[in-house]
Amino acid sequence: MPFQKANTLNNLAYALADLGQIDLAQVQIEEAIRLRKDLGQQFVLALSYNVQGYIYTLSDHTRWGMDSCTEALRIFRKLGDLRGMGLALNTLGFACRKRADQWKLKVYPPSNVEKYFIEAETGLKEAQVIFGDQIDEPSALWRAYNELGSVYCDWGYLILETRGRSQAIAKWNLSVENQEKALDVARKNNLMMQVIDSLDDLAQVCRDKGDLLRAQQWLDQIIALIPQEYWLATWKGFPEIEEPDETYWLALGKLHIQRAIWAFHDCFAASGEAKSKYLSDAITNYALSISYFLRYWPRSYSLGLTIRSFARHLRELGPERADEVRGIIRQVAQEYKVNLDTMLETLDNTLGV
Repeated sequence: MPFQKANTLNNLAYALADLGQIDLAQVQIEEAIRLRKDLGQQFVLALSYNVQGYIYTLSDHTRWGMDSCTEALRIFRKLGDLRGMGLALNTLGFACRKRADQWKLKVYPPSNVEKYFIEAETGLKEAQVIFGDQIDEPSALWRAYNELGSVYCDWGYLILETRGRSQAIAKWNLSVENQEKALDVARKNNLMMQVIDSLDDLAQVCRDKGDLLRAQQWLDQIIALIPQEYWLATWKGFPEIEEPDETYWLALGKLHIQRAIWAFHDCFAASGEAKSKYLSDAITNYALSISYFLRYWPRSYSLGLTIRSFARHLRELGPERADEVRGIIRQVAQEYKVNLDTMLETLDNTLGV
């Protein structure tokens, strides 16, 4: 029974983490690790360390995430288990990227984080070889390409801020190359959600490069993949769907947060009437993104990321626009028949009542 219990706890922890219940996920994975240590089963213990690394990283404890993934990788290498090594390298790459990206929050100075991007790059290239040439597991191969594409995208932004645009473009080109390979793997293996994720990531990196037309073309491909019945309708709210595929709401949330971030970027660069228009677009798309994420799962990881992104943009905007933002949120809530109290609370807590 301890073996079966550990398996259940391990899988439950992973699922809880994806649903945004990080604290509970941490409790479950700690118990799974304790049981597997007592059983002396190294392979499954390494799997649990890898899940723990993923959970720590989602909760922004990226250093602990790297430590757990490194321990998983050490065990898998000792066992000579190629699949386990590839899985651990994928998750370690994710943890390294998220740790490196904390320079934006001033956790680390920019000069101290490039080593984490390099570690992620090295490991993910090894994972690509494992899942591309030795182990047939399309979803893991997609992850290796997609994560390395995200590494190069975030790395490019660091270089843009520290060394200039010309050097950043080289990393962004590598990002596009890896994301297009990820997209190809997803399409060939009918991995629909991964297709949408790849298209979303390609849109982001093309926007960062300044290729606005190509960025919009990638987003248009996402729009074409989502059935009409999943879209919010004005004055009607969410249509009733008998057996919904909730991942479409997740995809729509990602689509709208991309649009919101782009609109805020344009807003800060504009003035006069143009600034107000871009601000309205940004807040409307944040509101729609939050609505879709709430529909997908009220405590999802993506919802938390979106709320934090919204709050950071509000700080840049300043309190003088608070009433204007509040009015836009209320208008969206009324027009689409959605509850945006979470968004209004974020506004009040960030810019004041």
